[in-house]
Order: sequence, then C-alpha cells, then structure tokens
Amino acid sequence: MSDMTKTRPGSVTTVVVLTWIVAVLDILGGIAFLGLSRSDAFKDALELSSGDTLWWGLGTLIIGIITAIVAIGLSVGARGARTLVTIVMVARLAFFVYVLIAIGLGGLAGAGLSIISALLILGLLYNKRSNEYFAR
Repeated sequence: MSDMTKTRPGSVTTVVVLTWIVAVLDILGGIAFLGLSRSDAFKDALELSSGDTLWWGLGTLIIGIITAIVAIGLSVGARGARTLVTIVMVARLAFFVYVLIAIGLGGLAGAGLSIISALLILGLLYNKRSNEYFAR
C-alpha cells in the first residue's frame, strides 16, 4: 500500500472541513430554531407558526447530524459519503442554475457563490489524488 492511499489529500481535507462547518452551523441553527419556536416575537418576525418553527428546527438539526456523519465518512475515505456529497452538490448546481434562469442577474450574487462553491467542492472531491484516496 503506497503512502498516497494512507494519507488523506489536502483537497479531501478541505472538503471535510467545509462539511464540518456546515454541519455545526446546521446543528446550532436547528437548536436555535427549537429554542426560538416558543418566542412570539421571533415567529412574528419570520411570519411562521409555532409548528412551522418547530419543524424547521427539527429538520435543520437532523440535516446537521447527517452532515456530521457524512463529514466523518469523508475523513476516513468512505465512498458512500463521497457519493452523497456529490449528489447534494449536483442538486445544488441544478437548483442555483434554475434560480439564475428564473430570476436573472438579480440572483447572481447568492446563486453565483453557491454554484462556484459546489463546483469547487466537486473539483476537490474528484481530482487525481482524491480519486486515488477513495479508490483504496
């Protein structure tokens, strides 16, 4: 077994770090929504019902936990985690291309950044060293 298959490439490490950041933000956001689901001022500001806020918080928390599990899988070279991240990034690309088409250049800032980040993550996951790492 060569050193290439034992050592996680920097590109995969970057994706792992980005995935952990998203997971932690989702978990904290989910907890915050759950806590704020009892706040009338918060619900009124967002025009959400108590049930909507509760479900939003639970959904965000669950997504955060799943994202953390995917980050762990990526860090150990699990192909399934790589596949899941790929599916999510391709879906994000399709959605934000649709956003650009639907709303035009008015959505360029947010949609453009999302498209670039998805392409960056896919590029990092599918370069030569990453391919070798996940092929082991």
